Amino acid sequence: MRKIDINTRLAGQLWMLLILQSSTKMPRETRKSYPVSLKLDAIDYAKTTSNHVAARMFGVDHTQISRWRMKEEDLRKARLTNRRVGSSAFSNI
Repeated sequence: MRKIDINTRLAGQLWMLLILQSSTKMPRETRKSYPVSLKLDAIDYAKTTSNHVAARMFGVDHTQISRWRMKEEDLRKARLTNRRVGSSAFSNI
């Protein structure tokens, strides 16, 4: 049997402890939905400034503003009180 010094053994134990702690799952944030009217306001504001500035103003991530801008045509056709647009399984029928 190979002799392992105490420092090597402790280092291995610490490493395993760190791995176990980092592998625990963080609680997920709840998903949020926004009314079409807010999305359109954010799109219009982003057109005059930028996606990043609009994202800070409306409290969303800048990639969300980009997604809304890609769906702008569908959002303008939807009712302003809707929260989901084009998400139905039957939306293409």
